[in-house]
Amino acid sequence: LPIYINSTSRFQGTGNIGFTPTTQGRNVFLGSEASTSQPGMKVNQASINVLSAGFDSVTFGETGFSGTITVGETTAYNRLNLVNNGGGKVRLTGKLTVQGTSTDGVGVFIDGSGATTVLSADIVTPGTAILISDAVEVNAPTIILDTTNGGTAPDGADVTITGGTTGIYSTSGVNNNLTVTAGDKGAVSLGTLRGFGTGGGLGSLVGNLTVTGASISLPMASRLGGSPILGNADTDLITVDGALTSANAAGIVMIGTDISLGADITAGAALSLGGAVALTNSVVLSGDGITVIAGIAADNNNLTLDGRSGAVGTKGLVSVSGAITDAANLNVDPKSTRLNSSHTDIS
Repeated sequence: LPIYINSTSRFQGTGNIGFTPTTQGRNVFLGSEASTSQPGMKVNQASINVLSAGFDSVTFGETGFSGTITVGETTAYNRLNLVNNGGGKVRLTGKLTVQGTSTDGVGVFIDGSGATTVLSADIVTPGTAILISDAVEVNAPTIILDTTNGGTAPDGADVTITGGTTGIYSTSGVNNNLTVTAGDKGAVSLGTLRGFGTGGGLGSLVGNLTVTGASISLPMASRLGGSPILGNADTDLITVDGALTSANAAGIVMIGTDISLGADITAGAALSLGGAVALTNSVVLSGDGITVIAGIAADNNNLTLDGRSGAVGTKGLVSVSGAITDAANLNVDPKSTRLNSSHTDIS
């Protein structure tokens, strides 16, 4: 069922407009995917162009919809909602660009079934949020979620992935990479329901994870097949509340004004914490060498530093440039060569 909107037509309004097949399980194809010969509801780019930017949002699907929504290369001029939480999948096969705004600041909202949104292309918005309420499969060598429009909207906006029921993972057999760019003011939360892993055995670990934003949160346990680089000089807070593990020979880097740790961090290579660290639980920090450029406020929790636990196991140096305070117990693993404490007070 193709839907073609005459280019001379105009939709006018300030609310929300939605399109859904009358048959719940019928598939939806948007943008360049509308040229498919497969049966389903098809809305091409020319028809999407006609939808006025005056609408607050455009929705495809609805609550309980169970068909697959396949989005090819598409430019949307309103908030775009893709809703198929009745059991279908969302498949992004071409770059999705959002150029409009909405009253709540959201550019793209994917409300999936929990398993799974498959990302084979990037999502870019001009300072509006990306919210994916679903598991995510990273199905291209590098996927970019960018709310800065390539840097032209430097403030950015929030990026949230809940992880659904199977988490955030790569296509089986490969360790594809994920880059999240949320700008100077965007908050990033990855895995609020389920963290990074293998999708319950359906896929492989995501490779390198690169995230920038004003704040970055990894709420649940996560395993990565490459090196996570979290934060930059503009990041205020990084929060890790679930155990974070990188693969053999892959280091972990965090850069932020403050780093809040509530779970163990295990790096397959060097572990670098570029900010003031505060513990909210007893933690073990492990890696082939550990560097903390500021202090560690333990808040009466236990702290273990193991500088030779990674894949190589040869460096061993633990360096903390600031004070280690209020540790209930401080343990430096005997395999570690030494704790560099020439500038460190310990209490």
